[in-house]
Amino acid sequence: MTTPADQIVRLYNERRALQSPMIARMIELRDHYHGEVMVPLPELDKNERAAVANHITQGLEQMAMRISSTVPQIRYYPLKPGNDKSEDFARIRRLATYGWWQMNHFDRKTRKRARQLIGYARTPVVIRPDFSRGIPKWQIRDPLATFPHPEDVGDDIRPRDCIFSFKRTLGWLLDHYPEVIRNVYAGKEPSIDDMFDILEYTDCEEHVLIVLGRPRDPKQTGGGYGYGGAVEPTGSQFAVLDRVPNLAGCCTAVIPSRIGLDRPIGQFDALPPLYAMQARAMALWLISGERAIFPDTWVISRPNEQAQIVSLADGRAGIPGVIKGGDMKEVTVGPPPQTAQLVDVLERNQQVTAGLPAEFGGESPTNIRTGRRGESVLSATVDFWVQEAQETLADSFQEENKVAVSVSKAYFGSRKCSFYVNYRGAKGQVDYIPSIHFENDNQTVRYPLTGSDANGQTIQVGQKLGLGTMAARTAMELDPMIDDPDAEHDRVVIEGLERAQMTSIDQAVASGQFGPLEVARLHELVLTQHIPVYKAVQKVHDEAQQQQAQQPGQEGAPEPGSPETQPGIQAPGLQAVMAGMQPPANQPGQAIGPPQPSMNHLQQTLATLKGGGGAAG
Repeated sequence: MTTPADQIVRLYNERRALQSPMIARMIELRDHYHGEVMVPLPELDKNERAAVANHITQGLEQMAMRISSTVPQIRYYPLKPGNDKSEDFARIRRLATYGWWQMNHFDRKTRKRARQLIGYARTPVVIRPDFSRGIPKWQIRDPLATFPHPEDVGDDIRPRDCIFSFKRTLGWLLDHYPEVIRNVYAGKEPSIDDMFDILEYTDCEEHVLIVLGRPRDPKQTGGGYGYGGAVEPTGSQFAVLDRVPNLAGCCTAVIPSRIGLDRPIGQFDALPPLYAMQARAMALWLISGERAIFPDTWVISRPNEQAQIVSLADGRAGIPGVIKGGDMKEVTVGPPPQTAQLVDVLERNQQVTAGLPAEFGGESPTNIRTGRRGESVLSATVDFWVQEAQETLADSFQEENKVAVSVSKAYFGSRKCSFYVNYRGAKGQVDYIPSIHFENDNQTVRYPLTGSDANGQTIQVGQKLGLGTMAARTAMELDPMIDDPDAEHDRVVIEGLERAQMTSIDQAVASGQFGPLEVARLHELVLTQHIPVYKAVQKVHDEAQQQQAQQPGQEGAPEPGSPETQPGIQAPGLQAVMAGMQPPANQPGQAIGPPQPSMNHLQQTLATLKGGGGAAG
């Protein structure tokens, strides 16, 4: 069922009036964040720029960067657990979703959305089809111009419908919708640079674009004039630019918000009044200091004389002043010391109110003596804010992925998509068809170790790994410095095998199984030809077999001249074989060593006993 245009305009006006206090708060915070706030000083009839530390900008940037420093993990669940095909489809869905994130520059978008969530208390986004690439597209919307259904504000991150407003010039409208805009009231003397409000309405059934005309003067009786005079004075106040069905079957807007008592509230909503008061006190302090540098000068008349200034003095040029009938007196008034104390108190109140530790400004608190205590204070101040924001974003990402799956299946269902994924947590080639591989949208998105940033996450992973409560593979998946856990796991295994290989070579050299010539040849292959150690060992072994095959055959050997039957670089080494030391037939490749001293002693003892027995007889 389509929604009439007049009803959409009425809903927009109602929701904008309802959200006007929230929008005013957002605008005030935005101006403070950008440093565009002037300090009014009515008693001095002037305005001053703020000259104090902007804790709003500093705190918002620090919190947002900590929130977005780690990447959430996506996990899809197979439709039939244990089935190879279903498990493979779940893996493909996971890689495809990471690929969507990568091509949408999700890292940058997450940083911006974290700033919006902390400052504006909500961060809306719309999922659209990207027809050029055949993937869903994430589009971040302005929280000041987002008007979801009133009953869904703060409760449901997926509203039943939503209205977005944005502005376009008259020239842009004439280029894209020339027939429609000429029927809309554009004012008495319209210009192509005039900005017009455009409403975008979205629900589960359709997307609608509506342009709003210029507001009419209630005293004007004859109406306005359309663009170029081509429209009658009764030009329309709004018109539908476009209306298309929503093939996804669900509202494509997702609006996560912070948690408050009765409405979403930003972390820094209480700071603008404190910041303005601190900036005002600082401005007055600077003005009083300026007056102390340039004191007021008074001309005092002598008794029965009228003071008269003959010429003014110029201290920089060394020109003295001349006064007739009076004296000059300078009155210096210094700034009161209480002003500096007031500025410091207001700054501390801002830090305590918004939970901004001194470390955010690169300062170390004076009452902290150990690093462990500093970490505890910083954790108590920051971690819970970060945890709540990360959990809110994770829930939003999970719902956004579901919408993205619906958009992908609805608009690109039978289109084969193929791209290479190189995102933190996933890497590899993925080929999929949305209508086939996306059997369902069952997935979870979670931040690992919520409440910690990239540095804290690395420390916690190391501690759990040291305690033995976490597997090394899980630690690789949680470590923010490891982009591909699978490749890192393979590298660790290879390094372990290389260490074992080198240990076995050392033992073979020490036991005589590896002779100096074999070691020299191995060294040559690795150093000059840059052959891996495992291939170099195999090559030396093959060469040893070839040389051993040239020696005389042994009795009982199946094929004495066959290289495959030779011991190679096994004991004894090639050097011993070349020296003519032939092993016995029953133990090919091993030489009989000289008698041990214990064997000689045994022979002497037996000979003695034998001789003694003969004498007695």
